[in-house]
Amino acid sequence: MPDTPARTNGTTPRVVRTKPTLVKVGKRTVVSSFRWNNECIAEYLLDHRNKWQSMGDLSKVAYGQTTIKGKQRARQKLSKLAHVMADRGEVLVVNYDGPHNRAQAVKVADFTSEEDHRNVLEKLDSMKNRRDVSEATYAKFVALIQQKDAAAAPREVTAQT
Repeated sequence: MPDTPARTNGTTPRVVRTKPTLVKVGKRTVVSSFRWNNECIAEYLLDHRNKWQSMGDLSKVAYGQTTIKGKQRARQKLSKLAHVMADRGEVLVVNYDGPHNRAQAVKVADFTSEEDHRNVLEKLDSMKNRRDVSEATYAKFVALIQQKDAAAAPREVTAQT
């Protein structure tokens, strides 16, 4: 779907862009524009909700390739992606690890899992202590987590070694 020029008032041409979507290229799923799009990435995560998606996976879906710069750009977009997922009624779990405690992987929270539940509560605490979000946004996240927690079945307890 190429961009098509359109005229607004008869004199100035402008380009009307189509909204990006997820498309299959060979075996891979990528964003049609090869740019980050929160709605497309959220849709991809919802399609793969039970699997951790690494920053490389998100970079490959968004930009068509896995590079260090692509992973950095994906990490920078996680905050807005969490808000988009909250608007869709889902909670994003981020796994922080490594030498600099940076985001390594993400997935949609499964509240039947004790580990996911603990990660979500830690993130919520961090948001409050660091004042990352406004009071209204914080209240929205708390309400969403309480709703998901109430709807979840009893959690499976994972043994820690």
